[in-house]
Amino acid sequence: MTTYGYVLPDPTTPNRLSIWFTGGRIEPNNNVHDEREWNRLFKRDHPGRVLSERIRLLAASLLMGAEAPTKLNDDGSMSFEFTRPLGGHGIAYLDVIYLDNTLRIVRGHRGTIFAFVRVPGQRI
Repeated sequence: MTTYGYVLPDPTTPNRLSIWFTGGRIEPNNNVHDEREWNRLFKRDHPGRVLSERIRLLAASLLMGAEAPTKLNDDGSMSFEFTRPLGGHGIAYLDVIYLDNTLRIVRGHRGTIFAFVRVPGQRI
C-alpha cells in the first residue's frame, strides 16, 4: 500500500511536520501466489453492495471526502483519494529528531521511529 499526502511545518511546535493524507494505492505483492489471490478477489464482477456497506461508503464520502475505487487500474492496482485531506496540525505529525543532507530521523505521532536515507543521484 502506498499513501499519498503532503507535510507542512507545524505553526506552534518547532521541528514538527504536520501530515495531510490525500489518498493512496493498493496493489498485490510481487509474489505469484499473492497476485493470483488478488485477481481472484478483485478482478471478477462483484454483486451490488449491501445496504450497510453503501451507508458506510456514503458516510466516508460525506465526512472525509473519500472516493472508494470502483475498478482495478490497468496495472492491477486500486487507487483511492480523499477530496478533503485527512490529518493536520496536532492530529498526524512527525517530529524531526535528526536531519542532515543524507539522513532524516523522525518520530511519528504514535511513537514510531522512521529513518529516511537519500539515495545518491536520485531526485524527486
